[in-house]
Amino acid sequence: MRLKTISASSVPEAMKEVRDVWGEEAVIVSSLKLSDGRIQLVVAIGENENESVLSQTLFQKNTGQFQNDNAEKMRALLSLHRVPELLTAKILKEANLAGEFSQILTDVLRRIFTFSPIGIAKTKRAFLLTGLSGTGKTTALIKWALMAKRQHIKVGLITLDNRTAGAVQGLQSLADLLKVALTVVDDLTHLNQTVQTMRSDCDLILIDSMGLNPWSAVDMSFWADLKQLCSGVEPLVVLPAG
Repeated sequence: MRLKTISASSVPEAMKEVRDVWGEEAVIVSSLKLSDGRIQLVVAIGENENESVLSQTLFQKNTGQFQNDNAEKMRALLSLHRVPELLTAKILKEANLAGEFSQILTDVLRRIFTFSPIGIAKTKRAFLLTGLSGTGKTTALIKWALMAKRQHIKVGLITLDNRTAGAVQGLQSLADLLKVALTVVDDLTHLNQTVQTMRSDCDLILIDSMGLNPWSAVDMSFWADLKQLCSGVEPLVVLPAG
């Protein structure tokens, strides 16, 4: 299973694009109305051997005219993936454009960013993903669960997000695809009890949560309550890329 994100001017247009590109088997995970009024959908699809061919075709279409100019080829590739202009300029400034193109982006990203993966192991740890609405908490959680399943690590899924329309149903659909049980909890006291119970049977526990506004005193009180009531739960803030 893979997750894709698309945006369109309306829900019917977005749904039509989903069906045209990925067919009836695609599962809508979540929807979000963007600040410009467009609709964003996160879609779960099965593995497709043609996707790598499609990606390569798009890459060649957008960069083929720059076969001998790595700078322009890099700029076209970053534009294809909608990388912000400031970051594009930084990448081009730091990149060693005289090398092999396949290694240029890898090398420059290693210099610009520090990557420190949490890793996947049978640690009995419980992680709660939090952050602003629409930053990709649920998407990150499902990708993490999928990687764990592939390594034969037993995952437990919990969600606190029972206030966002369709959030539980969307996550339940993905949990069903992964064949992982999903538990819905109403508050932090219930969360703590559920985590303690799950630890006896799960190698990794992942918790989805509602969007939190860092400028809201009510929302931020959640952190204080989490620390007091769920000392065994490790919070992770999810931020949008770029």
